Amino acid sequence: MTFYCGLATADLAFVAADTRTTYPGLGGHVVDDVCRSKLRRLRGGWATGSGMHQWLDMVYTRIAALDAGDLDAIGAAVGALARSGEVDATLSALGGYREAVAARPPGERDRVGDLCVISATADGFQAATIEDRGTVRRVGAHLVYNSLAEVPPETMGELAAQSVARAAPTELDLLRQVARFFAAVYARCGPRGPMSDAVSIALMMRDEGRRVVHRHVAPMSSDRLAGLSNADLLSRIEVWYAP
Repeated sequence: MTFYCGLATADLAFVAADTRTTYPGLGGHVVDDVCRSKLRRLRGGWATGSGMHQWLDMVYTRIAALDAGDLDAIGAAVGALARSGEVDATLSALGGYREAVAARPPGERDRVGDLCVISATADGFQAATIEDRGTVRRVGAHLVYNSLAEVPPETMGELAAQSVARAAPTELDLLRQVARFFAAVYARCGPRGPMSDAVSIALMMRDEGRRVVHRHVAPMSSDRLAGLSNADLLSRIEVWYAP
């Protein structure tokens, strides 16, 4: 599993995700805490997602040549991956995975993840989620995040409202808000839950000349990121421009 959130409005778009992978095993969920960024830069945008990093890596390979705004093509690529058998073959090689899934009640499908994609449009930005069979759902100008069994939906909504759902004066404040949201969700899940305490963030905005500005923060402790001074936070942001 992993935790992500995303948002797109007329003025900005961002995605953020933690770094942990968990998967079903014979003794319960196996935790893989190798620090991996779940964000991937695409042509014209960014993607992240929930689920195992093995699945996300396969998805990113399939969509690497696609434009982030071509959601139908991305959905088709994810759907083709689901039908290919490659996912089952890769995940079945994980120790205990096949046996753990087989022990589940009949009809209970093991969802391997979903994708969240942001991209620039002619007049702003857009976001969409794509489930692991390829179904695309375009998202309006509101925060989207995946559900976690450890955090009830109403609690997740409250945590979001206390942090990211408020207007941020600057992009630095927005990055801190996202970090505080992740820190709060992590605190609810606990250290051996479905997410790590690290977060990476990609933010897209436009400058005065209407160029798209990409800002990226590599994985670091969400609690630490939320407390960084402006100078320290600026030193950790990668910035580049797109036409």
